Amino acid sequence: MKLRDVNYILLFLGIVLVVNLFYPLSFSGNVVAENLGCEVNGNYVSDVNLCCSEMSKFLSCEDGVCVNGDYVISVEEDALDYCKERGYNVRY
Repeated sequence: MKLRDVNYILLFLGIVLVVNLFYPLSFSGNVVAENLGCEVNGNYVSDVNLCCSEMSKFLSCEDGVCVNGDYVISVEEDALDYCKERGYNVRY
């Protein structure tokens, strides 16, 4: 492979990245985190990252609900997908 070919490849990748900057490509389906949240002990929490972090502490959850004694977290499917997409170790 010649240096000229490498330059063409880099140019192509640069163009794709610039286009992606203005028009994000959605390979896995983008989820808007602003509309997500969960309920912790009946109180709504709008910080989905906090929800994901708390859910990852449980050994298992069923049907969107994690229970450990008096501590209950309830989450919708979209928030769960967001957590998995962001790499949180949520066990369902």
